[in-house]
Amino acid sequence: MATNISKKRKFVADGVFYAELNELLQRELYGDGYSGVEVRVTPMRTEIIIRATRTQEVLGEKG
Repeated sequence: MATNISKKRKFVADGVFYAELNELLQRELYGDGYSGVEVRVTPMRTEIIIRATRTQEVLGEKG
């Protein structure tokens, strides 16, 4: 059962989610050239795109 939340609460919740995700990734990927994150929400899924200058270090050995 889905609950309805106001547009203001949704806007604030989305902003808090983005800020916390950005802070976490900044902390964890500091030495790997982290430059930002983009969150795309679609009806089917949520995509999180991580931007980095050195992508191989972010992906790791197994990619």
